[in-house]
Amino acid sequence: MARKKNTEVLEEKETKKTKASLKKEEEIKEELRDEVKEEVKEEIVEDVKEEILDGGSIMPKRKVSFWAEVKALFIILVIIGLISLGGWYWYTHMSPRKSDPIIKQGEAEKLGYNYSVYSSKNKMEVKYGKYIVDAKDNVLYRLMDLNGNVLFEGEQDYSYIYLDINNNLYVVKDEDAENENVVSLYKLEESNLVKVIEMYEEEIYLSPIVYVDKEDNEYLLGFAGLEYTNMEDRSTVIYSLEGKKAELEGYNLLGDTEITGAGQEFITHNKKYISFGSEKEGLYNLDTQEVAIPATYDHIYATYNNSFVVVKNGKAGIINEKQKKLTSLEYDFIDINNGFYVVAKNKKLAIMDNNYKMVTDFVFAYQGGTYNYKLCCMETNSFVAFKRGSKYLLITNQETTDVTFAKNEAYLISSDGKYETIKEDGYELLDDDIYLLQKDENKVKFYDKALNYKFDIDLTSYDFDLDDIYFEKAGNTLFIPEKDIYYNYTSGEELEKKEIIYENMNVRLEYLDKKINVKVDDKDVHTLVVDSQYPEIEYIDKGFYIVGANEVMLFKEK
Repeated sequence: MARKKNTEVLEEKETKKTKASLKKEEEIKEELRDEVKEEVKEEIVEDVKEEILDGGSIMPKRKVSFWAEVKALFIILVIIGLISLGGWYWYTHMSPRKSDPIIKQGEAEKLGYNYSVYSSKNKMEVKYGKYIVDAKDNVLYRLMDLNGNVLFEGEQDYSYIYLDINNNLYVVKDEDAENENVVSLYKLEESNLVKVIEMYEEEIYLSPIVYVDKEDNEYLLGFAGLEYTNMEDRSTVIYSLEGKKAELEGYNLLGDTEITGAGQEFITHNKKYISFGSEKEGLYNLDTQEVAIPATYDHIYATYNNSFVVVKNGKAGIINEKQKKLTSLEYDFIDINNGFYVVAKNKKLAIMDNNYKMVTDFVFAYQGGTYNYKLCCMETNSFVAFKRGSKYLLITNQETTDVTFAKNEAYLISSDGKYETIKEDGYELLDDDIYLLQKDENKVKFYDKALNYKFDIDLTSYDFDLDDIYFEKAGNTLFIPEKDIYYNYTSGEELEKKEIIYENMNVRLEYLDKKINVKVDDKDVHTLVVDSQYPEIEYIDKGFYIVGANEVMLFKEK
């Protein structure tokens, strides 16, 4: 009955529309009678009558039908658009990436290696030299080990990936909203990412607390955020990886880097302790979430040697976590390095080893001024030092914001304290190797990763300033970018043939324009598309790998 009633209502509406339309046509005919001759007018009237008689009430129905068709077409187009948009979103954000990641495998018989190529339609990278990460636009699709075993496959929004000090893998999802911060922590367990904690704070931005070891690997220790109600009333909220929350009232967490706060990691070079303070500084135990050393020092910094450099009354020394003195507090400053220290006294520098024994006397002059323990953002103190094997290299003329030290000298120091003086006007790192500029002679002096002399590059035949160039290395080829000047990196001999080649036993990499042709045992086996022009080989235990734009090629011992 309801359906029949609706039909009658529609018919009544149609009849009303038809009558309205007929009335409108009569008005049109009256106007035509006044404007045209009688015979034309009668002719038009007859035509109109004929049309009305033939079509009846069809004319107004046609009008209704036309706009209904337009409306229907519009709705259809909208539906098609929404379906297409949904399909695109599903494909790019939700479609499963379950294709076999291993696209090619083989054997380098003469080399004694097997090789594999792992591929994806997303960007791939290797983390910690042991995990292959397949991700796009902060969505993680797959985690694999270097044997190609899939550890996780799915879709997980993420911001960072870390290991903890026990080599558990964590995925961090960091969400920001107005005046609030939510951090979710997922742990890899049996091929699943399991949410272990969710941290929520209003008006406090939580940042990772990270332990950085001497190889610059980063390990997650927890999270912290600084809270300010005013400059006198401050505190730090601290979370452990188990979700235990603590508050350090009246102090900021500091760490060993200059930049901390929203969006920045809290860095420490100790697995257990991190510095904190305001006017004075102390040491905080992240395991127990308690103060380990009260804030009684001017400054305190973690070393790579499970000890701490402290500054008190303007003098520096080294202590352990129990505040036992490992050195006296007698130095102007102590420069912390990987495996050794540079110490200063009376505007002279000396080298101290990792056991706090003096390698040299205080014989190296340097530019005086304020020493910054927390360098960042391309800042430099007035000197820099490196250790390679049993040798040290001390460079004392680094440019600072104040003045450049006029004595352009570097010192190559052996473990017995004997040293060689080298004239230099600057240095650059080339992977683990180092080269020194000698501007007066227009030469560049190269040293390998053990600080053994390799060769000189003589640039006197070229008319350009050494300040305007730099060197890069790809495989066994050394070159000056944008100058098309190439050298053999073993001998230093200039090359006429301009090609970039890396050879490791029976593996040959031919670097082309953002492509690498890989040959194994003199056979072409694969071509890698790469993001950078000259990607380097990364070495791991019993093998090496190359990362392409969306591929990883791995060589491992049989």
